[in-house]
Amino acid sequence: QSLSMGAHNTTWSWTTGVYSSNWTGNTGASNIFSLTTDASVAGTGALLNLQTGAGTNLSPLRVRAGATEALFVNNAGNVGISTTSPTRILGIGGNTARTIGLERHSTADTAGSNLTLNAGGASSGATNKAGGDLVLQGGTSTGSGSSNIYLQTATAGGTGTADRAPSTKMTITGAGNVGIGITSPVAGLNLSSPSAAD
Repeated sequence: QSLSMGAHNTTWSWTTGVYSSNWTGNTGASNIFSLTTDASVAGTGALLNLQTGAGTNLSPLRVRAGATEALFVNNAGNVGISTTSPTRILGIGGNTARTIGLERHSTADTAGSNLTLNAGGASSGATNKAGGDLVLQGGTSTGSGSSNIYLQTATAGGTGTADRAPSTKMTITGAGNVGIGITSPVAGLNLSSPSAAD
């Protein structure tokens, strides 16, 4: 079935109750619900606008994959991935280790793409204003526990197509010790030449 509407505005309003739809049939490769436009559509609006009332406790968006929380936006505008309780602008569920990064290039025989993380710059035309600092921090620990920071890179090997997985080249421990080429520094600065296997 399809629904086609001409050039007009349509508004639905609910005062009480909850609207719910459930599909029980097999959709195959088809999308159950799609919003699309064609190339002739102009304007600066959004294809989909979700907005809650000012001061409400209602969250505007929750997406789940089965029982797994995928994406959540709370009433403060914080975005959660795998959590419904984000306490920062982007919060990721902390019950398991996570990896965030670019996927490998899908074009044959192509180098990987760069990923840049930068702090905010001073306003254009401002006089003698500093740029924002970039802060990289380990997780909060308790008692005698600590957290470390590891920097990893992939070392060049012999010519060919074999993968060269990144390995740790620099370590900053919770005590402030820095190791270059060593993963367990015991002094302020420990240096060690990488092995040929790295």
